[in-house]
Amino acid sequence: MLFIVSSLMELFPLCELAGSRDIDDIIYNRGISGLNTDEFVQHIHSLLLDLRPTKVFSNIGTNDITEETLWKPVVPPYDGVHLYANAYLKVYESLEPYLLD
Repeated sequence: MLFIVSSLMELFPLCELAGSRDIDDIIYNRGISGLNTDEFVQHIHSLLLDLRPTKVFSNIGTNDITEETLWKPVVPPYDGVHLYANAYLKVYESLEPYLLD
């Protein structure tokens, strides 16, 4: 299992929680403080693809909200919903060549 998230999960004790629930899967916590979507896509091989996880849980886009994007007019793609949707779309597009049919 692989958790790709922002700093919201960086220090969360995933392995301890899994162990207390008798989950024996290998767990990778890729919660990285300040990681934005572009940086994740840039390092997608070392953060995700090289690990070949069987399950991926993602919570990305939070760190894409910056002073620059926060104060732009609320029109697509800059409102919150579109910001997160665009983040997931970027990741999916970079993963698509590696996904199984």
